[in-house]
Amino acid sequence: MGIASLLDGESIVTSNKFLSPNSNSDHKLWQNELLINIIFGLRITIMPAKMKKGTLVKVIKEKLENSLEAKASDNRFPAYIFESKGEVLDLNDEYALIKFYTPTPSTWFRLDHLEVVS
Repeated sequence: MGIASLLDGESIVTSNKFLSPNSNSDHKLWQNELLINIIFGLRITIMPAKMKKGTLVKVIKEKLENSLEAKASDNRFPAYIFESKGEVLDLNDEYALIKFYTPTPSTWFRLDHLEVVS
């Protein structure tokens, strides 16, 4: 995904706040904030604009398996998190709380480990 598409409506989670162009008036401010974060190398996570509470998502196996979270815990992940859909229950700066339709507890996943499904 290039910078041009990022500047055209995607939501961005930076190191300390959520950025999203909500109106034409703040679109330029949002673009400037994004460019400043890129120039200074601050942590930027790209979150699809349509991810919100109630959105159905799947976990991206390749990203999760090679992540810091996988190295910090048991990396034998259950198959259902990759094969079934989960529902976003809550969002914060970098993580989403996902509920799978299995008798298991809800789990927090990094936003970049998730993809929206229809």
